[in-house]
Amino acid sequence: MGFDLAGIIDAVGPGVKIFRWGRSLRLFGGAKSNGSYAEYTCVPAHFVAKKPAGLSFQQSAAIPLTGLTAYQCVMDKSRVRAGEAIFIAGGSGGLGTMAIQLARHAGADPILTTAGTDREVEYLTQKMGIPERHILRYSGLTLQQLTDAVLAMNGGKLFPATFDFVAET
Repeated sequence: MGFDLAGIIDAVGPGVKIFRWGRSLRLFGGAKSNGSYAEYTCVPAHFVAKKPAGLSFQQSAAIPLTGLTAYQCVMDKSRVRAGEAIFIAGGSGGLGTMAIQLARHAGADPILTTAGTDREVEYLTQKMGIPERHILRYSGLTLQQLTDAVLAMNGGKLFPATFDFVAET
């Protein structure tokens, strides 16, 4: 199990010329690329890249899977456009954080999201630059109340794109 990985190459297979023993790398993922929960894992060479020098192993491991997933959702599948209002449930999580940045880059406006705690609101306002009026506090709301509140935040209009990045626990 596990897809988020950064580490040091211990060995390379026959024919692998682009990586050498002792080099830092990060995993980009794909079929047969899981196993980051293990002390050692074996993955195809085309699923890895050099770890950026300016990132820690943890930072480097966190970016590929969430970054590519957010990119596929926001840019490839939904094709968020400038001036479009979008809704991201779970904006303070790893995937939501990436999606907010990509949506902002695409020019989405406004970007509406949810938060369950004061800490999440603080993160979204201070670190992500989301105005507090664009954050829906969902604690204690029924699904219907949540739906009604989100639509009200968008002037009663449906969104061209919505994203649900809330993990079930």
